[in-house]
Amino acid sequence: MKYKEALNIEERLGDPLMMVIYLNNIGMIYNNRAEYNIALEQYTKALDISKELGDLSKKALLLTKIAMIKMIKEEYQSALEKYEEAILIFGEKGELANKAASLSNVGKIYERFQNYNEAFNAYEEAIQIDDQLGDSMSKISDLYNLGRILKISGEYRKALYSLEESLNIFTQLNQEQYDNVIKQEIKDLKSIVGIKQP
Repeated sequence: MKYKEALNIEERLGDPLMMVIYLNNIGMIYNNRAEYNIALEQYTKALDISKELGDLSKKALLLTKIAMIKMIKEEYQSALEKYEEAILIFGEKGELANKAASLSNVGKIYERFQNYNEAFNAYEEAIQIDDQLGDSMSKISDLYNLGRILKISGEYRKALYSLEESLNIFTQLNQEQYDNVIKQEIKDLKSIVGIKQP
């Protein structure tokens, strides 16, 4: 693997910034191969060096990569802690797109914990950032997830509103891949609240 050869060279030269880049790239390769333990090891080494360098942006990104693997391994509490640390950094650095993406994943973790209030808060904050950035595709996903949480919580009309807003944006963007999924959710909710359907 060329990255490993390059990493060995950088270790001899003592260039920690390049070591972080190569460790991250090696981690991505193993992650794509679903060799998560090895990927985790590479990301963790890169994270440790980033901390020593005081590079907060790289630290936060590496925290999210580690958190994703923790989610795959169903180590949800550890993943949550990593995401929450990253979210604080993204907020401080003004990296709002990364903050919103991390908040969405935090929402999914809280769903796993059946802590629907915290999941709601995470998705709602993500939607606010989506609006601020004009990120329609992320907003569609976050609105859909918010709608599901509201449905689980028994707030059917609010859930319906959220899902219909998600579908409207989908329609405006001429997106169709999840169209039927959202329409079925809306149909089910209308049936629950007693709204007549065509």
